[in-house]
Amino acid sequence: MSELEWADEFGGLEEFIRVLGHDVLLRVEDGFYRGNTRLLLRSALGLYGVVNLAGCSGCYLAAVCRTQEQADQLLAAIRRDIAWKHNARAMRDYLKVLQWPSGEPNKTEDFRRQAIELLNQIMEDPSWSALSSLDWQP
Repeated sequence: MSELEWADEFGGLEEFIRVLGHDVLLRVEDGFYRGNTRLLLRSALGLYGVVNLAGCSGCYLAAVCRTQEQADQLLAAIRRDIAWKHNARAMRDYLKVLQWPSGEPNKTEDFRRQAIELLNQIMEDPSWSALSSLDWQP
């Protein structure tokens, strides 16, 4: 993808998610190097997505992609793993029953609780913007 700029310090998976055109509304990590990262996303089309990026392999790949082909493979894998719903209510209902088999169970529950709270806030206030997610606290 031509939007990617390659540098030794090219960071983590969130940058790749943004390249795909999605806003990261919430991020909950296991808190250790090989831990999972859970993201709540909103697409430019207004869809809501969740993804549980397992282990350090994704972060490692994001940090070491040096070719267009490597980046395209990582982006395709991330794109394939995102579960999309058509609105905040549908995503909230999906999260209530979602079972992720990997990662710290207490962090998964933290993510679920925070994401549901955030989605409820979005449903109550349709003018809520992705920018306010930067200041949002559960």
